[in-house]
Amino acid sequence: MSSPEWSLLNRIPIGITIHYMDAGIDTAPFFKKSEFPDVAQCESLIDLRNRLVAFGAERVGSVVEGLIRGTMFATRNLLRIRIRIRIKIDNFRHA
Repeated sequence: MSSPEWSLLNRIPIGITIHYMDAGIDTAPFFKKSEFPDVAQCESLIDLRNRLVAFGAERVGSVVEGLIRGTMFATRNLLRIRIRIRIKIDNFRHA
């Protein structure tokens, strides 16, 4: 299951992040997070995915511009790391 499905299933806001890539999952620092406001207007999961791609692409330019100007800095995603650790602990307990 990927991010949009997981978010829908768990009633977590859907959005995009623009971030560095590293060897982990959701462990690299991020530059920008944006919640997607039009989920209810999507006609299907494919429509949602396509709109999310466009939504993210619209925001990449401002991140690149900020990096060039020196006004954009990456932030560690500590909340995601804590959530992942908690999920792993809970899954271990239920196994």
